[in-house]
Amino acid sequence: MAIPLWVRNRTAKTQEISFTATLPSGWAVQSGTGKFTVAAKQMAAARIEIMLPAVPENETKKPEPQEVTVRADSSGQSIGEIKLRVEVRKRALPQ
Repeated sequence: MAIPLWVRNRTAKTQEISFTATLPSGWAVQSGTGKFTVAAKQMAAARIEIMLPAVPENETKKPEPQEVTVRADSSGQSIGEIKLRVEVRKRALPQ
């Protein structure tokens, strides 16, 4: 699963941004968290990739949506938070 993000720096100097993700048990961040810089008066794209657990083949009931929270901090202060509700499903491939 990929979470695309856009960050805008409206200040007159370069800012260091830190992304963190809070995930349900069994989920793991593959890439995209950590620190990066955004130049003054610029916008930057980021992408957090998450490894989801496999849905058991014999699962018959609909899984409950899970919450993923992504936080952005700069200079020790929170600058934003995004909460997503994610429903993991089995994927059907064409035969």
